[in-house]
Amino acid sequence: MVVLSHCKGHAFTGLGGAIKNLGMGCVDRGTKKRCHAAANMVVDLEKCRGCSACVKQCPVNAIEVKGKKAVIDYERCWGCAKCFKVCMQGAMSPKEIMPDAALASCAQPVLECFGKKDLLFVNVLMNISKMCDCHGDAMLGELPDIGIIASDNILAIDSASVDLINRQFGGDFFDRIGYRDPKQQIDWLEKQGCGKRDYKLVEI
Repeated sequence: MVVLSHCKGHAFTGLGGAIKNLGMGCVDRGTKKRCHAAANMVVDLEKCRGCSACVKQCPVNAIEVKGKKAVIDYERCWGCAKCFKVCMQGAMSPKEIMPDAALASCAQPVLECFGKKDLLFVNVLMNISKMCDCHGDAMLGELPDIGIIASDNILAIDSASVDLINRQFGGDFFDRIGYRDPKQQIDWLEKQGCGKRDYKLVEI
């Protein structure tokens, strides 16, 4: 299988690269839906004090305070977990799994279906945007084109993609646009024994 990915920012995983495309593109519709829903946050009403820190942090305005408690609109929530990070009372927690592991956990069994020699990953680092391509306002061309990279190692290619994007940006591109660290999903897969992130770029 050849996995061709247009790299860009992605609200759910930080980077929309090979891991995201494999984890979302190679599962059925029911699993896609459950994957997103599993990473939605839930509010512990006993701990929540209605401080509105989560409201201010939510990038899609999916949270409001009603009756001094945070309420999440799951039609808007995309499971980025920013509310989880900012809540000082520990009132936010994922329904089932943290977003960084959600798509990685879907990608893992797909990887296990193939031998390493039967997989090739190609990441296109051109027309890089803040948002996923499915958004009409994705803002293509946010960064100058970098090029195209290929590898038989999914962890290495996504790790290299993150590094190259940050180098082109001159800082942490993903943090600057308010996204989670995309290398968290790489960490998760590495801990599951799905390979190593180490890479060496060879220009051809």
